[in-house]
Amino acid sequence: MARKLKTNPVIPECVADLKGYPLYIIVAYWGLRNNKTLTTTDVSRNFLITQQQSYDVLTYIYQEAQKQITATKRTLFNEHKRRISAFRILDIDKGILRTPKKEIAYASYDNIPTVTMKSTRCEIQDSFTELRRWMCSRKTGDRVEVFLLQRLPYDR
Repeated sequence: MARKLKTNPVIPECVADLKGYPLYIIVAYWGLRNNKTLTTTDVSRNFLITQQQSYDVLTYIYQEAQKQITATKRTLFNEHKRRISAFRILDIDKGILRTPKKEIAYASYDNIPTVTMKSTRCEIQDSFTELRRWMCSRKTGDRVEVFLLQRLPYDR
């Protein structure tokens, strides 16, 4: 059985003053301050959490915290024509900040380990894998993207 790694979310600078509050409050204020439509991809990339965790946070904001946080939900389509849920935070009740702060462990961008490739063979294999994935998901008549071909080794 695979062991699940415990990761702490990273708090963006624009909501660093809310450190210590629950993550759903921080994500809601982040969306309100940036006047941004929130998707699971945006939240997971900016807070460095998994897609499932970001889905759980956004669902909690929309369904469970609706007395304190006013949000709308829209269905958008991504570049692959798949439906994604997007949330826009309209208003946050100021009483939500009365929620007691806890000693919640949040990571910082300084402590994030960087991943480096061990060899060029892995890099070549990854570029082939990426090209294969594109070939399997492409529509008939689509042209191959140039960046997919540039990283492939050629025998010339």
